[in-house]
Amino acid sequence: MSLCVEKVLKVVILVAIFSLPFFYCFGQETYVDNRDKNTYRVVTIGKQVWMAENLRYLPQVNSPSSIDDDDYYNSKYFVYGYDGTDVSEAKKTQEYNTYGVLYNMVAAKTACPSGWHLPKDSEWKKLEKTLGVPGKTINEIGYRGKKEGTLLAGDTALWKSGGKVNFKDHISGTSGFKALPAGHVSIDRKFHDLGEKTNFWTATDYCEGYSYFRSIGINNFAIYRNNSDYRSAMSVRCIKN
Repeated sequence: MSLCVEKVLKVVILVAIFSLPFFYCFGQETYVDNRDKNTYRVVTIGKQVWMAENLRYLPQVNSPSSIDDDDYYNSKYFVYGYDGTDVSEAKKTQEYNTYGVLYNMVAAKTACPSGWHLPKDSEWKKLEKTLGVPGKTINEIGYRGKKEGTLLAGDTALWKSGGKVNFKDHISGTSGFKALPAGHVSIDRKFHDLGEKTNFWTATDYCEGYSYFRSIGINNFAIYRNNSDYRSAMSVRCIKN
C-alpha cells in the first residue's frame, strides 16, 4: 500500500469517527447499589454519566390511597399497580422489575446511592443540549426540540402505538438512556399512563411544594418540561457526582 493511500485512509477513518454524534455511547458499564444489590446499566452521554435504568431502591412501599397533605414533608414510594405495603411482595411484580419505583419529591431527593444524585434542572438541560435541543428553547415550559424524546426512549415494544409517535416504527434509543413508559402517580391518588408516558423528577424547585420534571410520551417526539406538586410520584434517573 502506498504512503499516499495510507494517508487517505487515515483521513477517512478520522472523518468517520468525528462525524459521529458527540453523545454516541461506546458501550455501557454497570453499577451495583450496595444498599440492595440492584445492578444498573450506566451510560455516558456527552460528559455526563447517567444510570440507564430507572432507580429501583425501595425501603418501603405505599398505596396511592395514602397520599395526603403531609406528603409535602414525608417520603412515599410506589410500584405501579401495587396497592399494598409489603416490600417483598411489591418487588416480585413485573412492574417493579421492568419500570422500577415511583417516588414522591421528598423521597426522590434522597433516593440515589452514594456517589450519585438526583439531577438538577440545569443538568437535564445539559443533556438536552447534547441531544440537540436548541439553546433558545431550552428554558421554555412545554415541549422543546424536535426528536430528542425519541432519542432517549428505550425498548420500543413497551410503548403503546396509539399516539402520534409510534416507537415500534421509529428509530429510537440511540442515546443509550433507555427511557421506559413507567407512568406516574398523580395527587388524585391513582396510577396513570403506563405504556404511554414517563416522568422524571429534577432536584430543582419551581416554587414551594413544586419541582421541575421531564416527560417523554407517545404524543410528541420532543422532551416536555414543566413543574409538579411534591406529592406526585415519578421515576428517578440518577446522575454521577
